[in-house]
Amino acid sequence: MKEKKPIASYDTDGKYKETYTSSFSAAKILGLDLGNLNKAISKDNKCGGFYWRNITGSAPKTIEVRKYIRSRRAVPVDIYIRPMKLFGTASCIQEAADMTNLTRNSVRVHLRDGTWTNKSATRWRKEALPDYFFKVRP
Repeated sequence: MKEKKPIASYDTDGKYKETYTSSFSAAKILGLDLGNLNKAISKDNKCGGFYWRNITGSAPKTIEVRKYIRSRRAVPVDIYIRPMKLFGTASCIQEAADMTNLTRNSVRVHLRDGTWTNKSATRWRKEALPDYFFKVRP
C-alpha cells in the first residue's frame, strides 16, 4: 500500500485554504476525479477551482500562482502600437490577447498572415483596423 502524502489546497490568488491527508481523501470529500487531481498536483494546474500542492510539515500560507502557463509551444510576442512603438512583451499569445483586448485567434492569425482579417475572412475596413501589431520574439 502506498504511503499517504498530505496535500494542501489554495485559491486562485494563491492563498491557503485547507489541508487533506491524501489526494484520495480530498477527491472523495470534494467529489473530484482522482486522476485529474493528481495531474493538477504534479503540473501545478487547477482542479476543482483550486491549486494543489504536496506538503511536508506545515503548508505555506501562500504560493506563487502563474496566470499563464507556458507550454512547449508558447511563443513570446512583442506588441507594437502604430507607428511601430513597442507597447509591451507577452510570454504567450493568450497574454498578448488579454493585454490588447483582442481574441487569441485574432492574434494568432495576425502572427501567421501579417494582416488583419475578421471572422468572415475578409480584410478589416481601414478605419476599423486594430491599433496593434504583433511580432514573434526571436
